[in-house]
Amino acid sequence: EKAGRWAEALWLLQDLRGRGLPPSLVAANAAISACAKGGQPERALQLLRLGLPELRLSPDAYSYCAAITACGKAGDWQQALNLLDEMRGKLRPDAFHYSAAVNACGKGQEWRMAVELLLGEMSRNSVQPNTVTFNAAIGACDMAEQWQMAVHLLGEMRRGRLEASLVTFNSLVGACSAGGRWDLAFEMLQGTALFEHLRADASTWNCAISGCERGSANRVNEDFLAREVGMVMLRHMKSQGPRPDVVTFNALVSCCGRAQEWQKALVLLTDLPRESLSPDVVTFNAAINACGQAGRWEQAIALMAAMRKSGFLPNLITRNALLSALEKGQQWQRALLELSEGLAQGGGSRSGVDIVSCNAAVAACEKGLQWQAALSLLRKAEELGLSPDAITYNSAISACEKCGRWEQGLELLAQMDRRKLPPDAYSFSAAISSCEKGKRWEMALQLLADMRRRELEPSVVGYSAAISSCEKSRQWEAALALLADMRQHGPLPEIISYNAAISACEKGTQWRWSLLLLALAREDKLQPDLITFGAAITACETGRKWKRALLLLEDLMDCGLQLSKVPCSSAINACEKSGAWEAALALIVQMNELSLRPDLFAYNAGLVACLQAGRWESALGLMAEMKSLEVAPDLVTCSFALTACEQGHRRALALELLEASNSLGWQKLKGASRVLVSVAECSGVVGY
Repeated sequence: EKAGRWAEALWLLQDLRGRGLPPSLVAANAAISACAKGGQPERALQLLRLGLPELRLSPDAYSYCAAITACGKAGDWQQALNLLDEMRGKLRPDAFHYSAAVNACGKGQEWRMAVELLLGEMSRNSVQPNTVTFNAAIGACDMAEQWQMAVHLLGEMRRGRLEASLVTFNSLVGACSAGGRWDLAFEMLQGTALFEHLRADASTWNCAISGCERGSANRVNEDFLAREVGMVMLRHMKSQGPRPDVVTFNALVSCCGRAQEWQKALVLLTDLPRESLSPDVVTFNAAINACGQAGRWEQAIALMAAMRKSGFLPNLITRNALLSALEKGQQWQRALLELSEGLAQGGGSRSGVDIVSCNAAVAACEKGLQWQAALSLLRKAEELGLSPDAITYNSAISACEKCGRWEQGLELLAQMDRRKLPPDAYSFSAAISSCEKGKRWEMALQLLADMRRRELEPSVVGYSAAISSCEKSRQWEAALALLADMRQHGPLPEIISYNAAISACEKGTQWRWSLLLLALAREDKLQPDLITFGAAITACETGRKWKRALLLLEDLMDCGLQLSKVPCSSAINACEKSGAWEAALALIVQMNELSLRPDLFAYNAGLVACLQAGRWESALGLMAEMKSLEVAPDLVTCSFALTACEQGHRRALALELLEASNSLGWQKLKGASRVLVSVAECSGVVGY
């Protein structure tokens, strides 16, 4: 029983029956206790509720205490409370039963229920709590980072004249540290009136450092600070005691992992021998995880090799940490090899891997744009009975989305429903994004409607992808309707949502709507970016509104944004389409002054603007500028330049241009360009 050898205990119980010797309640209780210690809550309950009646035995207080303890070890707080209720109908629970139930609530992350049992139900039933009961409740508060309640419970403990133990001390220090009250934790560690009869040992300091790591996981931007506090605690231990142990270093390495400071994690690893300590499996796992958090897959692989060299076999936690590192480093091939090694270690069965392993490998395939490998892994997980979860499917859907495989993405979404695995908001967002890439705007809208029916709140990303799918299909009215829905019902649109809608209006030649949306974005206190201005300027280009395009360029710079080629080229095109040749040339000059170096399309637009205005000299000037800046012309450029030569009667220059454009295959324009043929024939170079 004490060793938790539940299988032998059950066999002995059965053997007694087989020999015709009725087992006693003491023997049956010992078997229930063995199941509890062996982590077999289902067997403990089965023995309590079915086995004892078969043996014509009635459970006593010890039977229930052992069964509640079994549920507590598994974190099954609801079953523990059910047993407590069941017991009340037959027996009177005492402090030990309540302590086991409070402990079950703590393991099940139900700190409020733990406190209610201690301060509420025990008081109502006139059951006096003991130190163990309070320790279980304070431990529950520690795990939930509820330091205020932990301190309050200590006060209640004192009012009940119960003496705190080292377990109380450690849990309270851990709760304060996890709750960000490092000052209180330090005060208690260095000796205060709270625990005058207790002295903090290494386990107490370790609880404080572990609390730093746990608490930073749930509070924004505290990872670095938590790691710094942990290092201060380590320095204190080194200088004033108690001497740090390997658990201390393990907690600090984990802190470094949270803060994505993998280098400091490795420094701590090398610091262990100087403290006459050796790393254990937990140390290596924490260090590999720290490297994995930062995507340092090479270091993670090296650490696993060092782990093996030190005589430790990597376990499932090690493998999952390494797979996470490979996923973040986009090393999908290595991830597949590592997963295969895990399967080989388990003899081809699931024992060497779990669903977390598969999820990391699928995510690595997603990042590596390997949709087929992702789907293959999904099928493999099902074959192994690993029960793919929403994370598995979401990564696979995202892999299909990134590779433009919208049909497969939608099939996976439907498959989730068939497997009774409800898709979440991320699942739908990825599927909507795949519809965007497949230009399936109607399907994207259907998916949004389906989300609403399931009472799932579409994310900004999902809405923006749906708007973008409308943009790609030139459905500007549908895009506007989606944006209006966001503004009315939420989520509030972000600048990416407006960018997609402005671009949809641009493609639908709705320049007025584009400018109105830009104004609405500002009304919503959003900062337009280069994409916003670029789409609005392109809309003005389509609408031949060159003055508005130039005003938008000025507006862009007033917003502190760096002028780039794309909006400038769009503005030049707007000038060209409106015949504003001087403005087009001025923009080209400005681009050169800003070292933006206009591209071929900008120069071609400038040439057209000049030719339409009959400014052949300016057109030839642009050609000369292109030559000096080594901007290679194309056939279109040569055609425009030859037109300028014709307008200015510059036959010699035309011949020179024909020579230069020979390598470009100017003859291909023979049937399409009257000008080129005319100049060529006049120059006597037909068939050149």
